[in-house]
Formats: sequence, C-alpha cells, structure tokens
Amino acid sequence: MEFLGIDELDTRERYRWQLYCQLCSLRPGVIPFPKLRKLRLYQDYEQADCDGSLLLFSSSLRELRIDFGSATFNRSLRVAEGYLLAAARQVPMLKHLSLHGDPPGTSYMCIAEYKYLRTLDLRHAQTVDAQVYRSLISAASAMTELIEFHLPNQGLNGIPEKCIPLCKGFRHLQVLGIQTRPNNITQFLDTLDSPGLRAVTCKGGNIQSRPSEWLECVQKLCLQHGASLRSVELRSRALNIWDSSAESGHHVLKDIIISLRALHRLEEVVLEFCMVDLSAEDLYTMASSWPNLRRLKIKSKIDHHSRPADGASTYNCLISLAQLCPELVHLELFIQDDKLPNIAEWPRLSHRLRELKLDVPHRVREQLGPFLDRIFPEKHDRWAV
Repeated sequence: MEFLGIDELDTRERYRWQLYCQLCSLRPGVIPFPKLRKLRLYQDYEQADCDGSLLLFSSSLRELRIDFGSATFNRSLRVAEGYLLAAARQVPMLKHLSLHGDPPGTSYMCIAEYKYLRTLDLRHAQTVDAQVYRSLISAASAMTELIEFHLPNQGLNGIPEKCIPLCKGFRHLQVLGIQTRPNNITQFLDTLDSPGLRAVTCKGGNIQSRPSEWLECVQKLCLQHGASLRSVELRSRALNIWDSSAESGHHVLKDIIISLRALHRLEEVVLEFCMVDLSAEDLYTMASSWPNLRRLKIKSKIDHHSRPADGASTYNCLISLAQLCPELVHLELFIQDDKLPNIAEWPRLSHRLRELKLDVPHRVREQLGPFLDRIFPEKHDRWAV
C-alpha cells in the first residue's frame, strides 16, 4: 500500500517500474499508482516490457516523457508509440509532454490528441520529414493553452524543402525553441500570434547558413516581439562568412547586437556564432543597453588583435559589465588576451555575481585572479572547463 502515494516514476527505477507493469497486467482496469503526476519512460524497456494497450495511466498524470531511442531499433519505437497512444486516450488533461530520440511520423501525429498541453518539448527528438514538421506546427498552433514549445531537431543538414505551414496561432505562447535554418525561423515567426512571447532560442546547429539570413531573422524577431522579450539565445556552428563579402560576414554579430540593443528589458542573452569575433566595445554596448541583464553567455571570442599596442586590456570590459549590470548573476566569456590591465585602475565593487566562467589563456589565469576578486567578490566558479 505504500506505493499508492507515489507521484513520480521512471523506468530506471527497476523495482517500481516492474511493479507498475505487473499491476497493469494482473489487475485489469485498476490504476496502479492513482496519485502519479510525473512519468518518465526511458529507452531501456527491456527492464520490464509491457504492452502499451495494457498500461493504465492515472488521470492525475500531468507530465510525461517518452524516449523513443534510435530509429534503427524498431522494437523500441513500437513500444514507445504504444505508450504515447495509451496516454493520449487516458490522460486528456496532460500538461507537459516531452519526446526524445527518433519518433516515427505517426507518433508526431498523435500529439494533436493532446488538446490541453502547456509545454510541448521536442528539442531532443528529431525529424527530417517536411510534411510531418508542417503538420506538427499546424496542430500545435491550435493548442489554446500552450505556453512553451520546443520544436524537434532537423538533423545534420536540416530539411531542404519548405517546412513552415501557412497558419496563425500560438496565442498564449511565452517560450519558443526552434532548431532549423534561419530563413525557416523567419518564416515561423509569421505563424505567431503571441503578444506575450518572453523567451526565444534559435539554433542553426551545423546547418550551413548565411550571415544575412541570421540578421534578417533577428531584425524580424525584434520588430514583432521586442516589447515582450526577456530572453534571447542565438546559436550557429556553421555560419558561412565567405558566402558574401568578408566585411558583412565578420560583422554579422555586431549587426545583430545593434538590433538587440533596442530591447532594454532583456534579462538573459546567449550568443554563439563560430568563426565570428566580438570586441570589448561590443560588450560595453551590451552592458549599457541591458541594465536588467541577469545571465550573459558569449561563446564567440572577444577579439583583441585590432587593439592598438598601447590600448587598454580586453579584460577591462568586465568592469563595464559589473558597473552597468547590477543584477548579473551568471557570466561566461571567451577572452584570449595575454595583456593584463593595471590593477590600480580596477575599482573594488560589491557585485553579487555568483557564477563566472572565463575561457582565458592558462598563463594569465592565476595573475587575473586578484582582478576578479575586486569586482566579483561573491563568485563561485572562475575558469571555464
């Protein structure tokens, strides 16, 4: 009887999961754990396989995660899809659904049965089928209670053909995550009727893209949702800076920052564009534009090669961040400057930054420590792994 009060379960808890499946088989029609609210079904179904049609889900279930595993293992896909179908029939009020692995197209179509989802998290799932992708977006746009939506990954090369439908919805969406080509992201923004959008994550992954495509995407995002946005994350590991002029390629991040600087209410910013550098002046622009900033993560290198020989150290940009962003609690930067600043010019501050991760040359790490202690005395971490 002690199990009746269980409210969270996953298949990695071998004993509880086996008991759950056995009770479903031995006591047809009786829900094993009536108070269950969170269920995680991982890929290793060998622990205690159970026919999805026999499973009984409590009506109190609110959060469900299903791991489909790899598409090369058909058995895992069939078992996982059985669980997804069973939950759709038995738990119409499910609020949080998360899929991982390689769900088949039929499984994505099952999602339309969940009418009252508030969170649909597919960021760890994958599809390269354009029709499935379009149908999924159309179905999600009509979910009237959806507030958080993470679309599936499109694989290494993305979906080459048109994959964004002509629809309008997502009225109550607040958090969006999308992994595809920047021109697809731009088209997806046209589907949004979301006045309260607060957080956006746009990832291009390893999909080849042009700097102009990212700039157009960011400009449209700022134009349509700048008044409500509080968090922006932009990442691309395959930016083709040679596709157009060298100047426009190397200045893409600077142009993006110019577009974002008008969003004075931003609290979280993450930027990662490989092979594109920033300057200390760019960081000053960010610090002066976003006074409410709480988290800043820049994976692109802070360049120092264009600095005059007698110019200030790149590390002085940390002073600007400390003085202009008093709410900052998490900071990650990539600085490869060997020139240390003059410690006499560094003020003593009582900034409450808690997490500081700097990727700097090993030879200056220990020497830089006293500088950091002056402006960020309460930090936990200092060096990026």
